[in-house]
Amino acid sequence: MSIVAAITVAAGICLAQQTTAQAEGTFDESNITSTAATLIDGKTGSVIWSKSGDEKIYPASTTKVMTSLLLLEKKGDKLDEEVTVGSEVNFNSSNSLMGLQPNEKVTYRDLLYGMMMPSGNDAAAATAVALGGDIDSFIDMMNEKAKQLGMSNTHFSVPHGLYDGGNNYSTANDMAKVAYAAMQNETFRECVKSKEYTWKKTNMRGTDKVLHNTNKLIYTPETRQQDEVFRYQYATGIKTGMTEGDGGLNGCLIASASKDGQDLIAVIMGDKSTDSSGKNYGKAYRRWQEAVDLFEYGFSANSLDRAGAGNKGEQ
Repeated sequence: MSIVAAITVAAGICLAQQTTAQAEGTFDESNITSTAATLIDGKTGSVIWSKSGDEKIYPASTTKVMTSLLLLEKKGDKLDEEVTVGSEVNFNSSNSLMGLQPNEKVTYRDLLYGMMMPSGNDAAAATAVALGGDIDSFIDMMNEKAKQLGMSNTHFSVPHGLYDGGNNYSTANDMAKVAYAAMQNETFRECVKSKEYTWKKTNMRGTDKVLHNTNKLIYTPETRQQDEVFRYQYATGIKTGMTEGDGGLNGCLIASASKDGQDLIAVIMGDKSTDSSGKNYGKAYRRWQEAVDLFEYGFSANSLDRAGAGNKGEQ
């Protein structure tokens, strides 16, 4: 079955508001305080659980999953081909950046990892220009791909996810569809599960640079040891995101995990939590635990199903 067909089938599956796992007390829906969340089966794309899954949200840097998917579709067999980036990589230094400079020569593989590891807005913009010729043309490509994937409540207006007044929007269910599609690609899976990536020296930089994954389920920086509590042994990816400003605090996370042959993808959108515990977890810190709660719920339900209990709460 094609990816598009699988996603179309998945969209028609009724959402499971409760499961045997919940009945056993392993999952408390009230713990999911973010605006919207969706959990899907990573092998079939079918929805397991959802909260406000079709509510309009701003996907922030999880937008880069679509940008990366298009890069892999267009250049998947030429990732080590070089491209020279231009002025599109000029961003305010407060942005999340890979560290590109105008006229720098990099590979498409560098751009892929630069988007998905440190969440480089410059890498996303460079990818857009390299593939589309200009940003606007690439955005057309993004929206055409979204249509093909059945993302009927989505409109992309930027390749990186920076807040643009609300024109770049989607839903948790729609972002689950593009995540599912991207995870069918082996190179994408290898990228998003990596803790770090060594970006080799270039014509503009004389030394190698190590890029680190912003996904706290996978990687804890040495300078942020308090975040070790968020590490999850079954995590396999995918992408973080956050916007602030006119849209308010909006923490986002698309995460994946695998256990005992089962793959899961969780989408968390609109985490507005701020840490008041004194542990310095920072802003939008609940999304990590919410993803783990969803994974544990999904894996527990799967275990009961294998034992013949069935999904008694499915409607």
